[in-house]
Amino acid sequence: MTYIIFRLLHNLLDLCQASLSKTAKHWDSFFTHYMYLSHTPRQPPPYPPRRPRGTGDDPFGVGDLDSDDEEKKDRKPRRLEGNPSDVFAGDRSKTVSFLAEFKRFCRLNHKADLIRDPFKKSSYFLSLVKGPDVEGWVLQQDDWLDDLLGGKLCLLFKLDEWDVLETEFKKAFIDYAEHERANEQLNKLKMEKGNVDAYIATFKYLAHRGGHNLNEPTVLLMFSRGLPEPLAKQCLSIEDPTSFEEWEHAAQKHHKIWLKVRAWKGDFKATQPSSPFQQLSNWRNRGKAGQTPRQFKPRDPDTMDTFATVRKAVTDAEKQKHREQGRCSDFQAETP
Repeated sequence: MTYIIFRLLHNLLDLCQASLSKTAKHWDSFFTHYMYLSHTPRQPPPYPPRRPRGTGDDPFGVGDLDSDDEEKKDRKPRRLEGNPSDVFAGDRSKTVSFLAEFKRFCRLNHKADLIRDPFKKSSYFLSLVKGPDVEGWVLQQDDWLDDLLGGKLCLLFKLDEWDVLETEFKKAFIDYAEHERANEQLNKLKMEKGNVDAYIATFKYLAHRGGHNLNEPTVLLMFSRGLPEPLAKQCLSIEDPTSFEEWEHAAQKHHKIWLKVRAWKGDFKATQPSSPFQQLSNWRNRGKAGQTPRQFKPRDPDTMDTFATVRKAVTDAEKQKHREQGRCSDFQAETP
């Protein structure tokens, strides 16, 4: 009995080992196939290859590895791209635009060494400020940068050189009357020559300079009054806008519709045949509606009259001439 049980257990173990070997072979082939499918070809490195150091005979150690300082030394400085901003000569009305243009140029070259260094950036900014009206301020800032470079002064509150220079530039040349001037221009702004896009862009610019919120009721009322009256009424009656974005879309939409209607009317009139009565009416009104009537030259009193009809003397000179020629009767002569 014991022998039978032993044989049964031995056969059961053989079956388990056989099934395990088959399962292992199956998973081995599956992983081999998966790794073959997921294999990607080797890509070249993103950096350019460099020549190895040494001749090959000397040993290579940890000290021969590149450090961050060596990489910075080997990297070439990036040059400035694009066109720099125009020179600032002291016109306070151009202070904001000049500073915005300079910042735009700096964003374009944000990886350049000159822009990444606040000290060099400040010196480059001062090179764009020229003129007799700003010469004193530029010399004062040059002395300040020299003191920083020599260690005589230090920056506080974790500010860099450019932050301080930008603040000083705004204090010296900011236009304090910009808001009042922008508000005055905003009140007088009207849509001209049917260009609604130019009117919207100018209104946004002046509102931004004046420090207004475009969705304020007073600003929306000012915008609607600048539109032509038929266009504003059309926007209010159909769209009923309550925000500046809705006013903008409504004005553009209905102005586009008006342009289409005007073009359709012009094409429709051009394709309609004119009737004889219309031609007769046009002939009778040829001197009207902006047309210049035919002009005759003034009559020369010394020329010989070749017409069969008798022309009545009007002026004193003509009456005297008719008397001398005998063309004037006694009754006509006595007539004043």
